[in-house]
Amino acid sequence: MNLNAAHWRAFALFFTGISLAAQGQIRADVELLPVEAFFNGNQYTDATISPDGECLAFLSLVNGSQNLFTYDIEKKKFKSLTEGGRKAVFDYAWAGNEYLVYQTSLENYWGLGLAAVRRDGKRRYKKVLSEPARLVDSMSAYPKHVLAVLHPHEEQFPDLHRVGITSRHHTTYFENPGDVDYWLLDPEGQVRLVKIFNRDGGTDTYRYRATVKEPWKDIELPEETFPLALDYDSNLLFVATGQDREFTAVYKYDPQSHEFAGLVWKDSSYDVVPGYDLNGVSDFKGLIFSDQFRTLAGIAYESNGPQIQWFLPFYEDVQEMIDQSLPNTQNVLLGRDKSEERFLIFAYNDRDPGNYYLLDYPTRQLQWLFSKNPSINPEQLAPMKPVQMVSRDGRILHGYLTLPQGKRQNLPLILKPHGGPFMRDKWGFDPEVQFLANRGYAVLQVNYRGSTGYGKDFFMAAFGEIGKKMQNDITDAVQWAISEKIADPQRIAIYGEGFGAYLAMTGLVSTPELFQCAVAVGGIYDWESFLNKGKAPVTERNMPLSRSWFGEPGGEDNTHEEQLLKSISPAHHAALAGGPVLLIPKANNGFTIDPQTRLMADALQREKKPHEIFSQNTDSVVPLDKPTPMDHYHRIESFLAENL
Repeated sequence: MNLNAAHWRAFALFFTGISLAAQGQIRADVELLPVEAFFNGNQYTDATISPDGECLAFLSLVNGSQNLFTYDIEKKKFKSLTEGGRKAVFDYAWAGNEYLVYQTSLENYWGLGLAAVRRDGKRRYKKVLSEPARLVDSMSAYPKHVLAVLHPHEEQFPDLHRVGITSRHHTTYFENPGDVDYWLLDPEGQVRLVKIFNRDGGTDTYRYRATVKEPWKDIELPEETFPLALDYDSNLLFVATGQDREFTAVYKYDPQSHEFAGLVWKDSSYDVVPGYDLNGVSDFKGLIFSDQFRTLAGIAYESNGPQIQWFLPFYEDVQEMIDQSLPNTQNVLLGRDKSEERFLIFAYNDRDPGNYYLLDYPTRQLQWLFSKNPSINPEQLAPMKPVQMVSRDGRILHGYLTLPQGKRQNLPLILKPHGGPFMRDKWGFDPEVQFLANRGYAVLQVNYRGSTGYGKDFFMAAFGEIGKKMQNDITDAVQWAISEKIADPQRIAIYGEGFGAYLAMTGLVSTPELFQCAVAVGGIYDWESFLNKGKAPVTERNMPLSRSWFGEPGGEDNTHEEQLLKSISPAHHAALAGGPVLLIPKANNGFTIDPQTRLMADALQREKKPHEIFSQNTDSVVPLDKPTPMDHYHRIESFLAENL
């Protein structure tokens, strides 16, 4: 039978419904939401407000491509600024009140150039820059200009360019001396701090200037200290530092006297690391500045959930006003106009992907604008509960448990480890978690050792423990769920992406009695091959960092680095794998299989272990001409139903 992609999607939906109903995993009173509701329903993302506060811009999918739209606040009218097609809008920025500059991508290659459009759509500049570029920032002093990096894939030490929208002309704004790989703009948009590329992997060094007219001076920040922003008038830096501290905190630092100039904020139990992907709003910045008051207004960071500390009474009043009106959501001041009278609010929780509101502070009016994903009804979804368990060596592990509506015990469980590894799972709306819970699974996420945010000791405990104690944390989390009678020990799967896929496959070969099946998306399964093929970052190939990652070889039978890496690579232990494996290639590029997925599949094939590579011509799946993310979620759904 030869099915095209559209036929396969329909077949997958039909088959999944039969499988789930047959296994009795979904209660009759719980509505099974379509896959597309979770993964193709974000109609409004990355919303921003114009400097005059009269218009919003946002991105939305049109025929599978991300496009740029505006919303006139007074007229309550939407306007499409770009057209659907192969090109998609990757990023955008306001250039004054009237223009939006956007960066386009083509399928998996982003940064084709820059284009611009007036916010009413009446004037377009399709080739502001025809060469590959990356947007950096808008320029308040030059309303018809933006800052950009040219040829970002090719230049290791790029210059920073000021690009004119209507003139289509660019000039060098900051000329790279040949060793700068990072720069920091002050509130006036001037480059006053740069980081120097360190070729020998030693301590990071920086150059600083008090004003743009003064010469650069080399400075070296204290150990474990990283620059975040420049203050308005004091010539001080805001830095995150872990020096002589268990938990990272934010301080002011004087780059001229080389001394800390005072604590800004700390948390007694969590790292204060400003700036994070806030429930899918990637542009949110953790340090919030007020141009009107010319000072730091607040710091947002992550503890067991989102936290914000305000330093200005005005912003405390704004936050209190919003929270009183929206008591059941996390309410984030996502943006504001130049006068700081109109505020764009993003309100979300663990069951709600989010809604956008506009607060007009002088009139105290809060106006609902639109929902990020109108196809989601929060009442149909499941709460995400913070949980703790203790590892076998006594460490407290933090995580999140999401239980499906209805039955609360003896559930089929999906253990879902995060990628990274030096990242963390967070409380909030997670479409994959809600998708799985809607299908009747309990979903457990655990922030294993090495996850960020829990202090220096917890982070460092992962070094030398990849495939060892880090993996034990995954096992211990599952055992906790069994002991709490949450999980049916005969129906447990592990599902991860990136480094999470490595943990999934390692779990399947190291504890085959624990997991009935595994889903692995774009993982690393053979560390030696990954490092030697040049796919790892330079610091990993040079081995100082990777030594701390993997540990030192030891023992008479394990005296070489090659043996060490093989011992923690699941591709070399495929014979121990238990249940079936669903491998999804990196980026899901149809018939192009990434080398690591191919290595893992070949190892499983040699050992005659049940597996499939999604979209390939195997016995258990029909090949697709060009699979989409929806296709692979349909297959994940049916695969789990078949095996749990």
